[in-house]
Amino acid sequence: MMTPEEIQRTMDFILSSQANSVVRMDRLEEESARQKEFIEGLAKVSQDLLKVSANVVERTKRLETRARSVDEMLKILRELMEANLHPPENPIQDNS
Repeated sequence: MMTPEEIQRTMDFILSSQANSVVRMDRLEEESARQKEFIEGLAKVSQDLLKVSANVVERTKRLETRARSVDEMLKILRELMEANLHPPENPIQDNS
């Protein structure tokens, strides 16, 4: 059988352990809430980055199409310029 002092120490230990447990649980809940906020923020930023990336991909495709068109125009202009540098084989004569 326990003495009244041993019973009191045991009860004090149990109450102290319980109080420490409650404090630890409160801290864990607080940390969990902060982590949830952080994760939600990361998710929002990730979604924003995905939207921006999709826009960049689309703009890149449009620019590539424009670049191909410009290349084709330059090729045609180069051919015309080269054709003008050489006199025609059968020039049209003016009958004036």
